[in-house]
Amino acid sequence: MRFFLPFLVTTMVGCGSSPGAAGARGEQGPQGIQGPPGPASTVQGPIGPMGPAGAPGAPGKDGADGVVFDGSRLKARWLVGADGSKSLVAGEWLDTVTSQRCAYSTATDGALRCLPDAFSPADGVNAAIFYSDSACTSPLAVLYEDNNYDGGVPAFDSSWFILNSSSETYVHILAPASPPGVFFKHPACGPFAITTPTFFWTVDVLPPSFFVSASVQ
Repeated sequence: MRFFLPFLVTTMVGCGSSPGAAGARGEQGPQGIQGPPGPASTVQGPIGPMGPAGAPGAPGKDGADGVVFDGSRLKARWLVGADGSKSLVAGEWLDTVTSQRCAYSTATDGALRCLPDAFSPADGVNAAIFYSDSACTSPLAVLYEDNNYDGGVPAFDSSWFILNSSSETYVHILAPASPPGVFFKHPACGPFAITTPTFFWTVDVLPPSFFVSASVQ
């Protein structure tokens, strides 16, 4: 044993060596296929901060516009102030066909109609209808107060007159007239002799059905 031990030790020491240098890094492989999506979260995230306030909206309609509607013929009347204020004239309408204000009341035909502000025999003003032609198709009116036929131009503040309270025929006064002769219809049309100075007006003679009717709904 004393003869082989040095040889064994020398042999073991000679077998040791230092480690080699690291090799170069290889290229990166291709990207793998994307995996399936994970399950949706059931936890709601925190609420974000409030955004800035938006710009003011356009002004709304006047309150009265929501309950008052103009028709094809009747239009609402408004009281407009110099400062821009506006309020509805309650119960009155503008009739765009006659260019007159009117208000609803029951006419003699039983219908609720928008009738003009008019004089009547109850106001002490009377009227008679004549014609300027022999066929009695062009009406003329004689308006008088207290049976005075020669009072000149009547001082009326309305261009409408109710011919009589029984039929409620409306006379719309148009313009003064000076016919060379007049005719009267009772019931046939014939000439009528005017013996006193008389002031005539050309007129439209209209039945209640001419005016806009309404119903409560």
